[in-house]
Amino acid sequence: MDKIFATILMTFGLFTYHPMRQGALASWYGVDDGFHGRITASGSIFDAYAMTLASPGRPLGSWQLIYNPRTGLYALGRVTDRGPFVKGRNLDLSWEMARLVGILDDGVAQLRIRQVDEISMAIIYGRDPNRRKP
Repeated sequence: MDKIFATILMTFGLFTYHPMRQGALASWYGVDDGFHGRITASGSIFDAYAMTLASPGRPLGSWQLIYNPRTGLYALGRVTDRGPFVKGRNLDLSWEMARLVGILDDGVAQLRIRQVDEISMAIIYGRDPNRRKP
């Protein structure tokens, strides 16, 4: 489903000012490292199988489109945590996001990232994306 949203966003250019060419060295976390089920910096419970990521500088709660130029795969996720805490890395993807962009085997990869604004997400979802389903 997120792939459909990302395709629509890319087709109509519904993005904020962060260019897709902005690179980020990314890794992934969450399955066997003890983070699954812990509280994140945003206050939510970390789910390794959800579309989330950690970033030291991106706004908590913001939507990010992650693209792997090597595989041509992309995923749309939300910043819920801070990290990574390894020098030189800019992003930590959840296990699910890492699987979708094809970096599980490599562990670390140079990716591209672009922030998607809330208005664009509301257009795609047809409602406020922060509101829980009834």
